[in-house]
Amino acid sequence: MNIALSIAGWHPKMGGPYVSAGQLACACRDLGHDLTLLTLDYGEGTVAPAPSGVCLKKTKATLIPGIRQSYIPGARATFERFIDEANPAVVHDNGLWMSFNHHIARSAERRGIPRIQSTRGTLDPQALSHRGWKKKIALRLGQQRVLDTVTCFHATATREVEAIRALGFKQPIALISNGVEIPKVPAGFDPQATRTALYLGRIHPIKNLEALVEAWISVAPKGWRLKIVGNAEMQYDRVLKKIVAQHHASEIVEILEPAYGVAKQEMYRSSELFLLVSKTENFGISAADAMAYGVPVVASKNTPWECLEELDSGWWVDGDLQSLSEVIEASTKLSNDELKAKGSRGRSYAQEHLSWDSIGRGFISTYQWVLGEADRPDFIQ
Repeated sequence: MNIALSIAGWHPKMGGPYVSAGQLACACRDLGHDLTLLTLDYGEGTVAPAPSGVCLKKTKATLIPGIRQSYIPGARATFERFIDEANPAVVHDNGLWMSFNHHIARSAERRGIPRIQSTRGTLDPQALSHRGWKKKIALRLGQQRVLDTVTCFHATATREVEAIRALGFKQPIALISNGVEIPKVPAGFDPQATRTALYLGRIHPIKNLEALVEAWISVAPKGWRLKIVGNAEMQYDRVLKKIVAQHHASEIVEILEPAYGVAKQEMYRSSELFLLVSKTENFGISAADAMAYGVPVVASKNTPWECLEELDSGWWVDGDLQSLSEVIEASTKLSNDELKAKGSRGRSYAQEHLSWDSIGRGFISTYQWVLGEADRPDFIQ
């Protein structure tokens, strides 16, 4: 099967969508299918290489300051050519609200090609309220049609299914989690090293990092430090650095540039605790990555990680300052061995339920179903 995966930006700075779309492409490739990645090129250094064996097609675009939209010269003809050259049986688009998504949707519609839409949490109430006025304008300018013409939505968690249904959309929804690569070498839990708690992801207001930093500083667990690692958006890193400076807490909180490749792997391996306390999260692939490395996770109840408590592999708590302070105090009092045992249970879960081979098979069965070539999968909602 020839599959087109489309995403408005193809670079590690995109965070979770870049990781999961790339790994899905590799999983489908390994299952014997042909993959084409469609993306935008904003200039030198903005497009990462495609995974081996995956075709990458890009078209030039200019990011319009202030509104975070793209100007794409000759957009209709460009996207028609995109689709014609890829010649896919199915298009799987990622994200919403960008002009890119609109043009992908219209080109697929004009050619009668089924389209799977991974909303990536963009229809969650909290996400909709962020810059809500811009999204209302976007709906009037064509995004409503993008949603209305979806063949099948993709959601990674039940709460994302509920958010889609709450907006009145009746199309089928494939409930398939994201996957992770399971590293051969897990976290080390070195008793001689400075104990490290990690957040790794976008540095953005929706990630609730102000509350996390304030809570960490208020507890100031002895022998621990918090590392916040990622690509800063909206200059949000300055807000966090100001809090750290005001409390003279630079020895226990670090705000760091994004880490990729081996450096990213070492971030996980050298940590004893991972924190994802977002205001909203459709999945939170960084939490899944931490579990794969055997690192116990603290996640807010605005994320779909209630299994952490069921597995005794972490904590699932409210994201307010008091709740975060309490869980930081409780988790950092545990020994290396106690945290390692929790992390080990999470790693076992990731190995069994989050491998990309099984998740890739789920997507392939979805594609085949919308094409009329397979029975309806059990996970279609």
